[in-house]
Amino acid sequence: MSGALFYDTIGATYTATRRTEPRIAAQVWGALGGARTVLNVGAGTGSYEPPRL
Repeated sequence: MSGALFYDTIGATYTATRRTEPRIAAQVWGALGGARTVLNVGAGTGSYEPPRL
């Protein structure tokens, strides 16, 4: 199986199976404190980013 086909196959259900882990989210939110801006430097899919306003 080619690399692109492999990723298309395993990625088909990603949004249905990947969920934010509440314990990790709580630590991230605690570390952010009252921050109004967060810079994502390519650390994942954004599951732990604040929502865009």
